[in-house]
Formats: sequence, structure tokens, C-alpha cells
Amino acid sequence: MDEALRAMAEEAGIEIAGSDTDIPTPIMSVDPVGNLSLVWEADGIQAQVNDIDRNRRELSCYLSIREFGGKNVKWICAPVRINLMSSSAKTALRREIESRKQLDWPTRLDQIVVAVHKAASEQRKPGVLAPRATLAEQDFLLAPIAERNQHSMLVAAGGTGKSLLSLSVCASVVSGKQVVPGLTPGPFTQNCLYLDWETDQETHERRLTQLAAGVGMEFPAGRIHYIRMTVPLSEDVQYIYEYIKKNNIGLVITDSVGMATGGDMNSQADAISYVSAARAIGDVTMLSIHHVGWGATDRNTGSRYFENAARSVWVLEKDQDSSTPESHLDLTHRKANNGLLHKPIGIRVEFGEAIRYYADTVSDAKLPITAQIEDVLSVGKLSLQAIYADMDRVEKNAIRQALGRMVKSGVVNKWDGTDRRNPEYGLAAKDDFHGSVTKEIRHRDVTDRGSVTHPSINTRGALSHKETPELSDKEENQLMVEEQKEWWQND
Repeated sequence: MDEALRAMAEEAGIEIAGSDTDIPTPIMSVDPVGNLSLVWEADGIQAQVNDIDRNRRELSCYLSIREFGGKNVKWICAPVRINLMSSSAKTALRREIESRKQLDWPTRLDQIVVAVHKAASEQRKPGVLAPRATLAEQDFLLAPIAERNQHSMLVAAGGTGKSLLSLSVCASVVSGKQVVPGLTPGPFTQNCLYLDWETDQETHERRLTQLAAGVGMEFPAGRIHYIRMTVPLSEDVQYIYEYIKKNNIGLVITDSVGMATGGDMNSQADAISYVSAARAIGDVTMLSIHHVGWGATDRNTGSRYFENAARSVWVLEKDQDSSTPESHLDLTHRKANNGLLHKPIGIRVEFGEAIRYYADTVSDAKLPITAQIEDVLSVGKLSLQAIYADMDRVEKNAIRQALGRMVKSGVVNKWDGTDRRNPEYGLAAKDDFHGSVTKEIRHRDVTDRGSVTHPSINTRGALSHKETPELSDKEENQLMVEEQKEWWQND
């Protein structure tokens, strides 16, 4: 038996049967998409292996064996899925192929097992982590929504326009032109692949035509690839992986996660199956389109593992008047693993023979709390209670914490006055006057642990312009606790 084979088997920890027959080591090669070929030239035999999958108990693959030479291919073993770690599976295969071609198959099967094991090990490509001399900035195919070679997720309700927006992302990536204001293409164009479980090619081509008319240009032909999917992504990984390699794909869109998963959306195992498949299709940028959960506006449906696996999560929400051919979209960044959260992006979409995207203001509720506070204080100095009333959809604790950060950073000034439980705040740039600015707050219902009607609040009395010392963290926390007690008592 080949000593090289025995050495490889021992190194891999694999027991092989083999025989004493002197069989040369086959010529082994791997093509660009990972398919393994083993050729025994003297016998005119070739084994082809693809879709290798190794876990703790199995080493499975698709295996085919054929005779080459002559005009026709003679199959000794048509493509079959086999677990090469199963003795019974190998025995059954050996008996079948021995009935078609008399050779020393035990040794050849051992050679196949060792070669597949080696190929599976090399797929992992271990490396060494080390600090870099220079710190590179985040690299985007389309900033800030599609980071290069990372998995991002777009979450939205049905009918929001997430598929259209994703197609616009593809159009920008292949052309290098901005289609949606606020989404900026990177320095290099890339081919895209749209994996579609929901609609058809004709629909997307019609939308692409409308988008091209909207920006007044033709998108490069043959660069947005499309596959209408019918099985879960995890069952088509090898085909998609090979397609990506063959067509030099840089961005993959999956529309949508639910049907691409093909199982129980609440199952952690099924969610992990999807994200594992997304990782297995290769080093490629991926944007997964997902739906919000029932009764939610910004949380994905199903297991949290969908969102946990994505490195960046964006939420798309729509506001539309049915009487007008346009809609307003808020694109909000909810999760960022590789950088800071990006500020919300406001978009207006105009529909017709052409589809056009315009920059628009962001809905107030989508702005960061600090931005909302700045907007509220733009009229002048206000008491804490007046700020609470004006921002009645934001939790009080969040407002207090944001105000504390803004005071420390010098954006906002604070005056304690006589009532330390109700200090006044004002933008630093507007504190060139003395006294307080009175702002009338109408009666309103505040939704915060129930619906409570607050009386009119008037920022009162003149306060000394001299700033009082900041409270310590302990004092701030104590005031917060007292305020919460008072709130619950009044509630």
C-alpha cells in the first residue's frame, strides 16, 4: 500500500483499510470554486468531489467516479451524496462500483477519504492575528449600508419598499453612481447577485428600467445577476458559491430571509442554518432583506440570531399618503458591530414611469435623543419638566442621561435655581441672555408607563445667570430615584 497515503491518513487521524496492492497516489487538483479531482491515469479513472461538508460526526460530499478516454463518458458511480466517515456507506458504495469495474476499490476509496479530509481542513484557512501598522477605515461597497465582505441586514414591514431599495443598492454598486441620496458608492464597482424567493425577473427588470429613467442613465448591462430561488439557501450553498466565483460577484442580496431560511423562523437552529449558509457562500458582501415581527415596527421576525449574526442592521420605515404618488422613508441604523451607528437617513420616493429618490428630512422620532433635545431647546431655555413634556415619546431616564452628556460636552448649559428637581437647560450658543424664556406647553397625553394628562407647564421665574456646580453622579442618581417615585405616586 502507498506509504504516502498511510502517512497522510495517520496525520489526519483516519483509519484506512486498503490492501497490499501497489496503487500509485492519484493526481489531485482543486479548481477555483473548490471542486476536488483525483485522477488515476494508468487506469483511466477520475473521481470528482464537491460540496464538502465536515462536522464533528460526518465528512460528507458529492462523489462521482467515471472512466475517461474514448468518445463517451462511462459512469462507474453517478454523483451521489455520501458520508465518508460511515463504514456502512463506504461498504455499500464499494460493492456497487465493484460490480461495474473490477479494481482495488478499498485502497482508492481510502485515497479519496484522505484527500477530501485534507481539502476540508484547508478550507478553514487559519491565520494569525496581529496589530497593523496603519488602521484602515471601514471599506464600503455602498456607504453606509453595505460594508465590504460583511453581512448586513435591512429590516422592514411588507410593502415598505425594501426590495426596490435593495435593487437601487445594486444599481449603485455596478455603476458607481449615486441612486439614493445618502448612499454613496465606493471607489470600485462590483457585480451583484440578486437571490429572489419572492417575485420574478420581469418585475425587477421593470423596476430597474424605472430607476434608470429616474437617474437619467443606463446601468451597465450584464452586471446585476438574478436567480429565482426555490429552495432554502442552506440547500443550494455549493451552486451559489460556484456561481459567485465564476461571475466575480461582489454583492449578494437575499430577498427575503424568511423564505431563504425555509424552516421555523423562531428556531435558533434554523436561524443559525441560514447565517451559516450566508457565511459559506464565500468572501462576499451580503445584504439580507428581512421582515419585522408581528405588531413590531423595527424588530425582525423570528429568532434574534438573524440579527445577532449580521454585522450591521438597518430599519426602513415608510410614511405615505395614498392620494399622492410618493412616499417618505426613514432609514435608521440600529446595530453596528464594526463602527459607530450612523445618523438616520431621510428619503422621499417619487413613483411614475420613472422612480426617483430625493433627500428628505428625517422624522423627529427617528432622530437621536441629543438631536431632539437640541431641536426642543432651539426656542430658548426650558425646564426639565418642559423638556419631558415636549419629548413625551422618549423615556425620561434617557432624556436625563442625554442631557448629562450634553452638559459635560459643553453643548448645553444647566441652571439648578431653587428647584434642583426641575433645573433649566439651554443651548450654550443661545445663552447670551439673562433670565428664562417662557414656553407654554399645552395639555397633552404622555405615554410613559400609561397615559397621564399633564397640566400646562410654564418655565418660571427669573433665575440667576450664574451657573451652579454640577451634581455628583450619586446626587444625580438619587434625584432620578426620587423623580421616579414621585411619578409612580402621581400615576
